[in-house]
Amino acid sequence: MRNKNWLVLILVGILIVSFASGALAWDGQKKGKPDGKQMFEKLVKTLDLTEEQKAAFIAAEEQMKDKSTALREKNKELRDKVKQEMEADQPDVALIKKCIRAAGENTIQLQLLRAEHMLKLQKTLTPEQREKFKELNKKREKKMSQSMHEFGRHSSQL
Repeated sequence: MRNKNWLVLILVGILIVSFASGALAWDGQKKGKPDGKQMFEKLVKTLDLTEEQKAAFIAAEEQMKDKSTALREKNKELRDKVKQEMEADQPDVALIKKCIRAAGENTIQLQLLRAEHMLKLQKTLTPEQREKFKELNKKREKKMSQSMHEFGRHSSQL
């Protein structure tokens, strides 16, 4: 019985984190943050990309978007299954575990896809552009970390 309680607690935690990250992304869009196109134009300007580099970035982004969208949609379906099962009178623990494992594998695939994508983008850059690109990514990661920290503070007050 104790194991079931722990499993339920862990699953609820995973669901909360999943929904929280989506809520953060949505909230950021509401607050007038730049959209993808604006961010891309800023990147083009900051890195002083050539037309050839710009075309390569756009092609890489489209490939990444297609592949990552499919994985995210699969994860949404899996989260929905887990949520539905968690609300059932007699939850199927085996199904819940299977869905969580599948979502975890999809998340790993997304991370690998992002790493490959970043490496592909970096190959198109000059050494100077690559350094600027790395700095921009460090700043972006820092902002994301701060946002997650802020969200954690706000959600603990609920």
